[in-house]
Parts: sequence; C-alpha cells; structure tokens
Amino acid sequence: MAYLLNRWYAAAWSGEVAREPFMRVLFDKPVLFYRTESGDVTALSNVCPHRFAPLNRGKLFGDAIRCPYHGLRFGPDGRCVQNPIGKGLLPAKAQLTRYATIEAHGVIWIWHGPAPADATKLVPFDFLDEHDRYDFVDGYIAIDANYALVSDNLLDLSHAEFLHPNLSNPGANQRVRFTAQTDGETVRALNARPGEPPTVLLRAALGDGVGDTIDMWSNVTWNPPALLCVEVGGTARGAPKEAGVNTMAAHLITPETAVRSHYFWKLGRTYRRGDPDFSARVQAMVSSAFVEEDKPIIEAQQHNMGDVGFEQLDPVYLESDGAAARARRIMNRLLAENAADALIAPV
Repeated sequence: MAYLLNRWYAAAWSGEVAREPFMRVLFDKPVLFYRTESGDVTALSNVCPHRFAPLNRGKLFGDAIRCPYHGLRFGPDGRCVQNPIGKGLLPAKAQLTRYATIEAHGVIWIWHGPAPADATKLVPFDFLDEHDRYDFVDGYIAIDANYALVSDNLLDLSHAEFLHPNLSNPGANQRVRFTAQTDGETVRALNARPGEPPTVLLRAALGDGVGDTIDMWSNVTWNPPALLCVEVGGTARGAPKEAGVNTMAAHLITPETAVRSHYFWKLGRTYRRGDPDFSARVQAMVSSAFVEEDKPIIEAQQHNMGDVGFEQLDPVYLESDGAAARARRIMNRLLAENAADALIAPV
C-alpha cells in the first residue's frame, strides 16, 4: 500500500504542542513540533543535517531550535540561523524540511506531500467547534496496524455486535437496514435500526422511561485518506430524529509507519450536558471499546497479515463490507493517479 501524501493529516491535538519541543513520527519520519513565541505552530524535520541528532532533545532560543549535539540553530522556516563552531559560517546544506500546518477544530493538521499545501483539501469537522451544542470527550491511541485497517473497522460497524457489548445488541445484524453510498471521494455507511432495544449508552441518555425499543441510527462518513465522522443516536419509536439524542465523533487516522498508526478521536454528545460524572462515564466506556476491544483485534489482524497487502490475501467480502470496499477502491484510484507523489509502504 502507499501513503497519499498530498493531503492533510491529523498530527496532534492543539494542546499537545506548546513551547517545549515535541516529536511525533509520521510516514516513517520524525517530525519536530513547537510553538513560536507568537503561538504559531512550527513543524520541521527532526534530524539535524550535521550529525543527525534528534532536535527535539534541543532547546528553543526565541523561535530557533538549537541542536543538542553541536549547537547549530534552525529557525521556524528550517534554515540554519547560527553556527557556534569556528568562524560561524552557515553551511548551505544546513536546512531542515518545513512542513505546512493548519490549526483547526482543535487539531494540528500537517501536509506531508511535495505539492504546495492546499487549504481547500482540509476535510471540515465543523461540529468539533460547536461547544454550545455538544459536550466533548477525546483521546489518542497508538495502534500497531496499518491505518486502512482502522478505517475498515469504523466503516463496518457489524463487528459491534460481537466486540462491543455495551454499544450493540445480540442479533442486531439481522435487524439493521444497511446502505453504502459514494459521493465523489466521500463514502457513507448508513445503518438504520428501527425498533431496536436501546444500548447501554442510549438507555442512559434517553432514560429508563424510553421503553423496550427505540429507533436507532449509526452513520459513518469517510473521506480519504482516513478521516471519519461517526454519528450515533436514537429516539422514541416513530419520533423524529430531532426529538432524540445524538453523538458525533471524529476519528482521524494518520500513519506512523506502514504497520503503526496514530488514532485521534473526539466525541460530542447532545444529552446530559454539563454533567462531568456522565462525561467521565462516556470517556471510560468509549476508551474501553477502542483500547480493550478494537485495538487488540486490529493489531491481531495486522500480525496475521504480516507484510502482505490486504488485496493480495484475497479476503472474503460480506454484505456489511460495502462501504469499506468502496473506500479502498477510492484510495487505490487516488494512489494510482498520484503515484509520482506517493510514498510506497510495504503493506
């Protein structure tokens, strides 16, 4: 598989990057992050071109990072601005790669490709800014698996019946009305569940008086390369959707390597707002589902696959794979169209 580089990827939560130098590996390369004195985000290659020392172990002097080994200083544009050795000549090759960033929706996004950064390609997650409508919980997970396997997991929610007892019900896959849609590069997996027993979380949201069954929905929107929005909600039988409760969650997957991924998630809910105890309960429930249930099975998948590509293994496809299969076809087409700008990874 290849990385689609000329796109925006989540690199960090805004709160992770401050004045203290911070490093994160993206696409097999260590990237240095810090904020300038004015608060702007700087993203540079983290390896000093002199003797290849890690710059995140250095110190900031104003807006320049000083290498911890021989003291070369580099400005936020990546150029060497000071050489403390000898006559202080600035070597022409003393240059770091500077990566374009955008800070939006509480996320620092990075452009890793050779083409000029294109702000219009940033996938909007506007609901993350709607603090007057949602209460949020969030988290970060490192997963030892290829990023496409995480997208597959989210696009095919049929696994919830078997892997997430608090988020689904026995027999749910026989009752769901599943639809896969494609709109340009966007894929949607729509799961309608009329007359479904409320899950643990939705019963807590709607209250015990809601009845034995409700109308539920769980809809997933995917945009390349691996940016997903998952909407889950429920309402009393036959009531309009607006009368019910809803959660919206951003799932932002970024490759660290071919077989390791950064997984940023943030979930907003419209119900029981201003209740920190309930927020802690939601945080624990969602984190448990991702860390204790999804993560181990996805990592086991990767272990069994080894370094063989997904399609090369000739997988069996089920009806619920419709959206994930569409997303993989779109990615394969985009990678083929942008082969000159793609970094090939052996998965």
